[in-house]
Amino acid sequence: MRYLLGLSALLLLSVSTNRTVSVRIANINAAKGSVRLAVFTTAEDFKENENAVFGRVIPLSSRGDVSLDIPLEEGKTHGIALFHDLNDNGKLDKTLVGIPKEPYAFSNNPKAKWEKPSFSDISFLPENASGETLELRLLTWGER
Repeated sequence: MRYLLGLSALLLLSVSTNRTVSVRIANINAAKGSVRLAVFTTAEDFKENENAVFGRVIPLSSRGDVSLDIPLEEGKTHGIALFHDLNDNGKLDKTLVGIPKEPYAFSNNPKAKWEKPSFSDISFLPENASGETLELRLLTWGER
């Protein structure tokens, strides 16, 4: 019996609480392709572009803002990265010297031009974003 009570208490402690964060993707200037969005919880995963805890591909058929709600775990730091995949090839196209050809954005809208921002530049806690809409502005490299 004690074993079952202990197991129940452990399960209750390990249950994570999710909070929905509203995101608005702004500055969509072309009615083609899709927006590819990924949410990361560690600097290593963000650096390697792997193991996103949430991902979404949003097909576009019109210009204008897109809004969506994202479930995020409270108490964990999150960072959002996205780009407008104009030709729908599943990757952020770049020039020969590595300059992005397609619009991109990050949470906190850091001025990332010459290098990818750090995870700390884009990270936030979901509970701090509660009740507000995070706006991520898609910009081309030249607009930054």
